[in-house]
Amino acid sequence: MEYLGFFAVMAPAALADSINPCAFAVMLLLLTTILTKTEDKKKTLLAGLLFSLAVFLTYFLLWLGVLKLLGNFENLFWLKRIVGIIGLLVGLANLKDFFWYGKGFVMEVPLAWRPTMMKIIKKTFSPAGAFLVGVIISLFLLPCSSGPYLTILGYLSAQELTSRMWGYIYLTVYNLIFVAPMVVISLLVGLGYSTAEKIWAFKNKNTRLIHLIVGLLMLGLSVYIIGTLYRR
Repeated sequence: MEYLGFFAVMAPAALADSINPCAFAVMLLLLTTILTKTEDKKKTLLAGLLFSLAVFLTYFLLWLGVLKLLGNFENLFWLKRIVGIIGLLVGLANLKDFFWYGKGFVMEVPLAWRPTMMKIIKKTFSPAGAFLVGVIISLFLLPCSSGPYLTILGYLSAQELTSRMWGYIYLTVYNLIFVAPMVVISLLVGLGYSTAEKIWAFKNKNTRLIHLIVGLLMLGLSVYIIGTLYRR
C-alpha cells in the first residue's frame, strides 16, 4: 500500500511540473515552426509527438540517474528536510511570479538562454529533427522543471521506495503526466481542432494563473513532506 500511496503524493508534483509555461511555449514555437515550413499538419503532429517522446526519454534517463544518486543518501531525515525546503522555495518563487511576474528572476527558462533555444527550434525542418531538438531542449527546460522533480525524487528516496521496479514505474508515470500537455497541444494543432495562435493567446493570458497553481501545489507538497518529519 505504501508503494501505491506514493502516487497520491507524486501526482500533484507531476501536474505542477507539466503545466509550467516554458514547456507550453517551447511546444508552441516548435509546432509553429514546422507548420510554417512544411504547411503539412500531419508532419506537424508527428513532429510534436516525437518531440514529446524525446523529452520523455531524456528526462526518464536523466532523473533515473539522479534517483540512484539520492538512493545513496544515508541520512533520510535530512534528505526529506532538504527536498521539503526545495519544494517550499519553488512554491514561493512561483507565487512571486503570480504577484510580481517579470520582476527579478522568473521560474521559467532564463532570459539569457532563450535566444539560443529559439534558434535551435527554428532550425527544425522535419519530425526526425524535432526528436533531436527535443533531447537538446530538455536541458533548457531544467530550470523550470527540476524543482518539482527533485522534490518528489528526494521524497521517494527518503521513503526508501527506490526498488528498481517501482523506481521505473514512478518515473514512467511522472514523465507521462509531464509530457501529457505537450501531446494534447500537438493533437489540437495537428488535427486542426485549434491553432497555435489561439493556444499562445490562452497561455499568455493565463501565465500568472499557472504560476499560482504550481506555487500552491508545491507549497502543499512541501508542507506535507516536512510534516512527515514530525509524525510519531
